[in-house]
Amino acid sequence: MFPTVGQFDKVLATGSAFARAAQLALMAVIVSLAPAMHAADRAKPYSETIPGTKVKIKMVPIPAGSAELLDPTKPGATRQVTVKPFWMSQTEVTWDALDVFVFLLDEKGPRNEDADAITRPTLPYVPPDFGFGHWGYPAIGVSFKMVNHFCKWLSAKTGRKYRLPTEVEWEYACRAGKPDVKKKDLAKVAWFRDNAGNKTHPAGKKQPNAWGLHDMYGNAAEWCTDLCDEPCVRGGSYCDGEDELGPAGRETETDPWSGSETYSPKSAWWRMGAPFVGFRIVREE
Repeated sequence: MFPTVGQFDKVLATGSAFARAAQLALMAVIVSLAPAMHAADRAKPYSETIPGTKVKIKMVPIPAGSAELLDPTKPGATRQVTVKPFWMSQTEVTWDALDVFVFLLDEKGPRNEDADAITRPTLPYVPPDFGFGHWGYPAIGVSFKMVNHFCKWLSAKTGRKYRLPTEVEWEYACRAGKPDVKKKDLAKVAWFRDNAGNKTHPAGKKQPNAWGLHDMYGNAAEWCTDLCDEPCVRGGSYCDGEDELGPAGRETETDPWSGSETYSPKSAWWRMGAPFVGFRIVREE
C-alpha cells in the first residue's frame, strides 16, 4: 500500500538513505504528473480579450476523438476521422469583435508590429449588419478573405494561433459525440426559417450542444475550409429549412454573394449579397 503523507513525513525526518530515496521517488512522481496537470489546465473554457479593448471572445475546449462524419467529396457517404483537441469560439464571432478589426478600435492600446502589418478591410458602403442588430449579433456578410485576415490579426495580437475550422473539425464539434438534433427539437437550438423572422438573432440565446457550443444549427452559416483548403460554409442559417441545418448544412460561394450592382465596386472583404454568412474561430492546441 502507498504510504500516507504522515508516514512519508516520519521517514523523511530520519535523514536516512531510505529517506533520501523516498524523497527522490516523490519528486519523480510530481514531475511525471506535471505535464498531465498542465494539459488539463489548458483544456478549460477561457475568454480571449482583444488587447487594447474590453471585447472578449469566449472559447471552449473540444476534446480529441474519432467519429464517422459525412464525406463532402462523396454525397451520401461517410468516413471515419480522427480529430486532435482544439478550442472553438462558443458562438459565431460577433460584431463586437469584428468592429475592432474593421474600424481600428484597438489602436489606442499598445502597438503590435505583427498585428499592424495585417491588412485591414475596406469600410462597408452600407450598414453591414443589414439592420438585423449589431452588438451581440453574429458578424455577417463577410468574405472568406475578411475572416482569414481577422484570424491572422487576432493571432498576432494575442500570440496564439487562431484560424477557421476545417470541415472535419466543424462537423465533429457540431455533433459533440451525440446524434443529430431531431426536427421536433430544432427550435430549442436553432434560428431558422420557421422561427427567425428572416434575420439573425443575438448569438448564444439558444441551447448549447454537449460541448457548450451555441448556434451550430442556423442563425449564421459559418465559413470553414474543406479537404482541399477551399472555402465553404456549414451549419445553415436563419433563412434555411429544417433539412439544411447543422451537419446537413453546406454551401459554397456563388456570384450573387458579392452583391448586386448597387454595391459597386464590389468588395473583396464584404459579401453584401450574403447576409446569412458569418464565421466562428478555432485555436490550435
